[in-house]
Amino acid sequence: MAVGSHRLVGRNEEVDSLVRLLDAPNELPAATAIVGEAGIGKTALWLAAVEAAAARGYLVLSCRASEAEVRFSFSGLNDLLGGLVAEVLPELPPPQRRALEVALAVSDAGAPVEERLVAFAFLNVLRRLAERNPLLLAVDDLQWLDAPSLALLRYALPRFESEPIAAVLTARGEFPASLRRDVAERLIELDLGPLSVGALHELLRRRLDVAFSRPVLLRVWEVSGGNPFFALELARALQRRGGRLLAGEELPLSPSLDELVDERLGGLGASASEVVRVVGALAEPTSALVEAAAGSRAEGGLAEALEAGVLVLEGERLRLSHPLLGSAASSRSTPSERRSLHARLAELVPGAEERARHLALAAAGPSREAAAALDEAAQAAYVRGAPAAAAELAEQ
Repeated sequence: MAVGSHRLVGRNEEVDSLVRLLDAPNELPAATAIVGEAGIGKTALWLAAVEAAAARGYLVLSCRASEAEVRFSFSGLNDLLGGLVAEVLPELPPPQRRALEVALAVSDAGAPVEERLVAFAFLNVLRRLAERNPLLLAVDDLQWLDAPSLALLRYALPRFESEPIAAVLTARGEFPASLRRDVAERLIELDLGPLSVGALHELLRRRLDVAFSRPVLLRVWEVSGGNPFFALELARALQRRGGRLLAGEELPLSPSLDELVDERLGGLGASASEVVRVVGALAEPTSALVEAAAGSRAEGGLAEALEAGVLVLEGERLRLSHPLLGSAASSRSTPSERRSLHARLAELVPGAEERARHLALAAAGPSREAAAALDEAAQAAYVRGAPAAAAELAEQ
């Protein structure tokens, strides 16, 4: 099954399981959880499911959550429904329509919205959409989905009855126990393990156009534990050192994935490094916002980071090619540099909640401006029907 310009390697059983789910609309609703360690290939399999669903006529509602947006209320909801707002809102009863408009920040708030009305509206929208086409709810990196959006999923998934709705969700580590309980009878869990030596060989050939000798390949496989992202980083580092080993020689590389990722980022120039840090810190890193934040460094830095495969451009949105690169980029900055970056972003981001959090992260100590912004953001989150997020903001 094609995934972008590459074919998925070594996951035939998992792909077959997803295809069986999508090819059996009479057995829907159902959900698949793809779980595993960082770098094991969850997103690649998730993308395969998205492509397979689209090819079968499913309407795909997708969200790729990121670490930077985990605290921004209804960020996931906006990803899932944002492009369909004009189509679905007129069909809702007025109270639900207003609740969803306020949650998505497409209308003035006015009086506070009840959390339950947002949940009713979300479920109603999904049911109405599923009357026209089979529906796939696809959420990548569930561990970073904002709490209000996760609550909506928890509300909706157990309430589907005979609707042709499938959900494919990925999570690092374990699948959330609360969500597992909610959809227990309809859940298929795919726990991704390591790639075989043969699959790893094919992955390196396709992605890096490299074919190591058998002894070198075995060492890459052993050190990486069959983790495809780790193996790719080892292979890139080994290529930079000539790609050869003497008989019995150990890999001249750190066995730590964190250090390999840090080394890869260390090969970027100053401008590219700055662009990567900006992208990692933003909830919605559009090209225009990144260019405004990076200033004169943006054009050259962006081109280098894209060429190096550290960033990926999807329409107007920039994305790190792997989440581990974001935390690694942040760790390469000093506390003063991180505060300076957040201060710049606070002047540029459009939402009150994101601005408040950047101001808080920019403050080296007590700050009246940050405190006032947090109060304002807490009130806005409460009005939008996200009381838990409002309480967390107020607590800060």
